[in-house]
Amino acid sequence: MSPFLVTQGSSIVRCLAATRGFVRFAHSVSESNSHYDSNWPKDNQPKSPYSLFELSESTFSKSLLKKRFHELARLYHPDHSSNRTILRGNNGTGLTSANIHDNVLTSADKSDRFKIIKEAYELLRDPQRKHQYDMMGLGWVYGPKQLTSASGMARYERHEKFYNAGTWEDYSNINKADKEEVGPLSMLIWFFGIFAIVELTSLLSRLEENINKRDFAHDETEKDLTLAYINYGLDEDKWSRLRRFLWFRTFSLYRSKEDLDREAKRNEKMIRELKKKEEL
Repeated sequence: MSPFLVTQGSSIVRCLAATRGFVRFAHSVSESNSHYDSNWPKDNQPKSPYSLFELSESTFSKSLLKKRFHELARLYHPDHSSNRTILRGNNGTGLTSANIHDNVLTSADKSDRFKIIKEAYELLRDPQRKHQYDMMGLGWVYGPKQLTSASGMARYERHEKFYNAGTWEDYSNINKADKEEVGPLSMLIWFFGIFAIVELTSLLSRLEENINKRDFAHDETEKDLTLAYINYGLDEDKWSRLRRFLWFRTFSLYRSKEDLDREAKRNEKMIRELKKKEEL
């Protein structure tokens, strides 16, 4: 049905009508070409792509979807809506010249609505995307968020297996899979598998610990051997060894600073006398 005009008092009501009773109302304000979409949600978040076109899964058809998309496109498409005033709310709620601008959609608002309409149309006309939405609520970012439950996933998987079944045997296997339960043998296999993993992890940990201990002992032995070769950084001549001997002996006999200093002088005097005797 083509658009028609209905006069009501001082205002003009323009109705965009389609088949099966689909009607979008657009009320005229003063003399301007103003419209109001009564089917658009107030929160700008359509619950589903079907609700935008006043359709449902049971009443859906591609021909009806296309007709209703074209009606909305004529209202919101940027090429058509740039010179058209579209209201947020019904003009019968007391609009005045003071508040009408707050109730008028901006160009960005019109563009956003057309974007949502186009996304809904693209989703519903694509059989695969429509199937995913119908089964699991996927592909629609507006409206209330739908939780993908385990039951929904199971329903989707069962649905796919049903349509992919090529023989009666495949169909029978679907029912058998639903009745399968974990038996005692499966539980026993799981238990021994977990036990083997735990034991293997423990064995690897012990091996790593033993390797680290062996490397540590080897490093310590090599360090001690190197220090012995270099005499712990001390001189190795005859008089140095004698001086160390006297010093260790003095240190084991005395503890006070006075005694140690006195014995150190005495030891040095003794070493000098021994050197003189050796030179003679």
